[in-house]
Amino acid sequence: MLFSHGYQRLAYRLLSYYEDMGGCGKVCLNIPRERLSEDTGLNIRSISRALNRLEEQGLITRQGRLIVVDGEQADKMKLSVYSELNEQKRQL
Repeated sequence: MLFSHGYQRLAYRLLSYYEDMGGCGKVCLNIPRERLSEDTGLNIRSISRALNRLEEQGLITRQGRLIVVDGEQADKMKLSVYSELNEQKRQL
């Protein structure tokens, strides 16, 4: 998946984790930034910036080192990610 913004790449990965853990209700992810970096190809600073942006947009909640995603946030994140993918398809 190619995304023009790193935060969208991270959002896509967080959605994958969310779905892997059942995809409903509230999911608490205890994933180190290093692992997120490896999974997305973003550097640690970019991961931090992307997490901040996702939190500012209300797509995740952070509780200490935990990343919390509830059903409503996951739905918003899906809309954001798939809108970007559709936009990229139109540009091809």
